[in-house]
Amino acid sequence: MPLFVALCTFGSLNGAIYTSSRLFFVGARNGHLPVAISLIDVKRLTPVPSLIFMCLVTLLLLMLNDVEALMVYVTAVEAIFIFCSVSGLLWMRYTR
Repeated sequence: MPLFVALCTFGSLNGAIYTSSRLFFVGARNGHLPVAISLIDVKRLTPVPSLIFMCLVTLLLLMLNDVEALMVYVTAVEAIFIFCSVSGLLWMRYTR
């Protein structure tokens, strides 16, 4: 059972990393972030600069000594973004 839990966790983390890097890629493509993050690898069709940016941000966050504060920070930011996404979707469905 622990092996299956570890595999599920790894799969979820893999999906979250690629999803987050695509969000940075689209944000850069729309002009909200530096243009260098919006580049894409033509051979593999992956946003490599965005993945590197995610890696650097993750390494910066890992330098924090207080793991509990990091968990609270990440949870709060994720909840805010989910709330904004859902409310934006509902607003667009109502107005369009």
